[in-house]
Amino acid sequence: PEGLLFRLTRDSVYQAAPFPTIQFRNFSSTDVYSQQIKKLTIEGLLRREIYERIFHKDSLANLYRQKAMEISSSFQMQVSKF
Repeated sequence: PEGLLFRLTRDSVYQAAPFPTIQFRNFSSTDVYSQQIKKLTIEGLLRREIYERIFHKDSLANLYRQKAMEISSSFQMQVSKF
């Protein structure tokens, strides 16, 4: 996992990635696009956390988890009324 995408390689060795510098503005937005972008970003960070743990990079994995939790603390999913 790298950002919101996956990088395909020919082997299974560890692939380092630059730590993301993602920042969201603090505004109360309930529009579905903003919510979806935050959701996908959180999922991408958590996937990278798992990848780092597979390769025993626990300190880096903890940073990815922390960043995901930081974003999710201000994340409010709008529930559909259908």
